[in-house]
Amino acid sequence: LKDFKHYKTLLVYQHGDEIVQAIHKKYGGDYILAGTGYSTASVLTYYSGEAFIVFSSGSKYGRHYDKLTDFRALDGKNILVFSSTGDDFHDYFDKVVHDTLKVRHHTFDIALGKGFRYDGYRNRFLNWAREKWYDFPDFLPVTECFFYDRYFPEQE
Repeated sequence: LKDFKHYKTLLVYQHGDEIVQAIHKKYGGDYILAGTGYSTASVLTYYSGEAFIVFSSGSKYGRHYDKLTDFRALDGKNILVFSSTGDDFHDYFDKVVHDTLKVRHHTFDIALGKGFRYDGYRNRFLNWAREKWYDFPDFLPVTECFFYDRYFPEQE
């Protein structure tokens, strides 16, 4: 099945425990763990017993994690992003090192972000998410919105 286009996804679902073990063995516990998608983060959270955050996910499913993760509290921290896309996260960190992790004959992309820059993440990604997912029509009454309250209180 190595040549099957969804082989990587199968590995995450079937052997997430091995992926988590490989992450810990190679990188230790010096990073907050993240995935770039809701499914990946959820499955790796299940296998590891520790929270993987969803980082920079443009998916509507990733919005559930908006409630669970307060990115303001991560300012300055190091984040390991298990990335299915090989994204460049340089706008969000002081330094990013791209690496790979090999599990069961497949290579996964890893981004090691040093010194998370919350302001850059807010101004680029969270602002995009606000416009795409939290843009309430003017004719609807808005009472409370955790996303606005947390990240954009000045715009309520």
